[in-house]
Amino acid sequence: MERSTGKAMLAEYFEQQAESRRQAGVESDDPRRARSARGLLDVADYVRELPDDDPRLRRIEAMNVDRSGEPHETLEVGEGAAAVAADFRYADLLEDPDALLTRFAAKMEADGSSLYAEGRTLAEIAADVEADQPMAALLAVRYLGEHVDGWEERAVTLAREAGWSWDRIATVLGRTRQSVWSKHRDGAGRNVIGGAIATTTRAARKVRSVLEAVPQPSFGHARDTAQAAPPAPDAVGPEVGSAGAAEAMPAT
Repeated sequence: MERSTGKAMLAEYFEQQAESRRQAGVESDDPRRARSARGLLDVADYVRELPDDDPRLRRIEAMNVDRSGEPHETLEVGEGAAAVAADFRYADLLEDPDALLTRFAAKMEADGSSLYAEGRTLAEIAADVEADQPMAALLAVRYLGEHVDGWEERAVTLAREAGWSWDRIATVLGRTRQSVWSKHRDGAGRNVIGGAIATTTRAARKVRSVLEAVPQPSFGHARDTAQAAPPAPDAVGPEVGSAGAAEAMPAT
């Protein structure tokens, strides 16, 4: 995409938003919308005067492509960037076009992975990790990285509901019991999953059956017995009951 073309496309987007706000202001007799419309026209003029190598323009253009890396014919704007444009000078009369464009570019980047994943399955996204198109591979890696904590939270919750001990969960995750418990103790019982990946009852049952098929490891440590010694104070923080005490890690 030629940068001048991308710049014109961005300016046209703000002009279109300005017209939409102007019409809404006429219909509702709301002076704030009329003010916002005039402000968005100022943004469009500001964009047209920018040098082609403005870094914010480059960032916006870099995200305005399809999964094969080809530029979109129009500016594809996600919810975050659209909200930034819609709020311009609606409440803050002194907001300037330069600040608006900086925030808009940041939201375009933040919206990138959600736009990429919209309407796609987890299997399709995972397959893109090994795709021949660099844009698809990079967006897939980004999307998976952004959501892995939510999927881990869900898996841990599922395991806890199935009666798994923190020891067993930590072993499967390849981490220490203390680190897993510290990360997930407040999220137990929540069902967290992000983006366009839908969870069905059938899928949940399948995951549960896989979890239950993993054998319970035998550690042979004192902490796994009924007479387990309490964790060392430096492992879990101050003794429970003391001032500013941290919650102690349970035996299971």
